[in-house]
Amino acid sequence: CEVARLAVGQAAGFRITLLEAAEMVRRIATGGIDMQGSATNLAIIRRAMRLAVTSGTCKNVAVQGMDIAGKTGTPEAEGHTSERSAWFVGFAPFSKPEVVVVVFVNRGHGYDTAAPIAQRIFAAYFTKGGKP
Repeated sequence: CEVARLAVGQAAGFRITLLEAAEMVRRIATGGIDMQGSATNLAIIRRAMRLAVTSGTCKNVAVQGMDIAGKTGTPEAEGHTSERSAWFVGFAPFSKPEVVVVVFVNRGHGYDTAAPIAQRIFAAYFTKGGKP
């Protein structure tokens, strides 16, 4: 049960910095370079992150014409279920990753607070002055 809670970021005492989250996703995005784990498991994680954007909790980060993969979260302050923060971590493009984005906002939910901010960051990055 604790492994399942850890997998979704809800394990008691689980802590990660934004830089650590970005580095972890960079490793996932680049095919597991410098990472332990099977290619099969890595492919499952990458596909799940892509599906989260196309049909899951990260739909608010989708940008037309961009293949983005990501994960949202709404962690609780330890012992304070009413104090939730919002985060998103993801990468794009899915097939040939170029950028990792991490957004953390105090008070909110990942899907409706952090994901729209990440969407604007991805759009700005890939637009580069109006050019795709």
